[in-house]
Amino acid sequence: TEEELRYVMLHEQTHIKRCDYLVKLLAFALLCLHWFNPLVWAAFMLLCADMEMSCDERVLRELGMGVKADYSQTLLSLSMNRRIFSASPLAFGESDIKERIKNVLNFKKSSRIIMAAAVALVAVLTVGFAVNGESRLFPMTMDDNLRALSLLRTPYVGNNSAVGKIIDLLPPLGDELTQRFFSIGDDYGAGPYTLTLYYEQDGAERERNITAQPTNAALLFALIDNLEEVSFAFRNTPSDGKLDKAAYTSGVTINKEQTGDFIGNFGLTWEDFQSDFETAALAVFIQPAQAETPSEAAAPLYDPNFEEDSIQEFVSAFGAQISEVRLMVPQEEAASQIRGYYSDFLTPELLEMWATNPDTALGRAVSSPWPDRIDVTKLSKFDINNWAVYGNIIWITSVEAVNGGAAAIQPITLKLVTDNGNGWRINEVSVGEYESAAASRDYVQAPLTGDITDFNMTEDKASVHKKTRLRRILDL
Repeated sequence: TEEELRYVMLHEQTHIKRCDYLVKLLAFALLCLHWFNPLVWAAFMLLCADMEMSCDERVLRELGMGVKADYSQTLLSLSMNRRIFSASPLAFGESDIKERIKNVLNFKKSSRIIMAAAVALVAVLTVGFAVNGESRLFPMTMDDNLRALSLLRTPYVGNNSAVGKIIDLLPPLGDELTQRFFSIGDDYGAGPYTLTLYYEQDGAERERNITAQPTNAALLFALIDNLEEVSFAFRNTPSDGKLDKAAYTSGVTINKEQTGDFIGNFGLTWEDFQSDFETAALAVFIQPAQAETPSEAAAPLYDPNFEEDSIQEFVSAFGAQISEVRLMVPQEEAASQIRGYYSDFLTPELLEMWATNPDTALGRAVSSPWPDRIDVTKLSKFDINNWAVYGNIIWITSVEAVNGGAAAIQPITLKLVTDNGNGWRINEVSVGEYESAAASRDYVQAPLTGDITDFNMTEDKASVHKKTRLRRILDL
């Protein structure tokens, strides 16, 4: 009849408008590629059924709910009159008539409220699946993180799975910093029980949340029993998914003893973390806003307003004085020079020790080569009043004075303390072995670019640093 023809034409026109013939062709091509996969067959059959029922529903929306019975009768009559089996999987056909008739009779127009709710749900889910794991749609609270961390305690830093989960729950060091990798017992550490976390950013210089470094270190030491040292290494460019340690040009290293002093500022010990981890951790992260007396206020270990440049300037000024102290002169004259040139740099105790025994002092023992300067390679902050400075004494001759480079390199470690808030003083000095002129001839000093520590060095300089690292740590 004309009415039945109208139903059929509207149904097929809907297929054409939606390009269902192309969709079905593509689906059949995929089916051919996975011919023996039952899941692909099931997907193909469901696709065909949904395609037909969707066109049926479109006809009902256009003509109204009053044609349900007639439309169902048309489907049934066309099914009964078919004589030839269609072998073409691309034919739209009239298959699965029973389910289609049920769908037509049960069909109801969706209300605008339901449609709006469905669209909103899809949008929310799309955003949720689009974001990565580092920017959760529903972020965990501090209490949630600490509770989860308390369940991850491990006796071994070598437990990669547990250590990785702990690192994932640590507070971020900055909005633009992303922690991509970690390594155990590598060149940054003093032994096998060390851990290095690698952070990267998008290339722009931004202020780091350096107050999070000691607190994160405290959590790591509290949760990993045999961990002895933690390093935070940074790079200013994306890593592209590959760990290139040479690209991490700055960082900070913190050991367990230093961190023990840090948590002591809050009246805590490692035993407190063992007995009640969440309470102890909260005490570290949430410093008291007010204390009953000034002595009860916990001073932060890292002062964000402190300029590390002042330490480098201080050490550079001290290094410039070394060549002025001539140790080959009589002892009394050497003692006088030590007091004259070093009084603004050394603590009274160290100054007196060097003046009494000039053989233990830094200075110019021969006419050539002579100590030209100290190049700082690393800064490590123990607490608010104590820093360790790692570097190299650069020895030169008249050749290097003209052409640059170094005749010899001698590793040095300085321990600095504050002079009652009036500046810095050196209270401990340890030096390593000389590096030969041949190995150090191409020495180039790269300026410190990190907030706390710099690992930027040439290959030869790195070998010196690595050979003397353990000795320097023991000296401290």
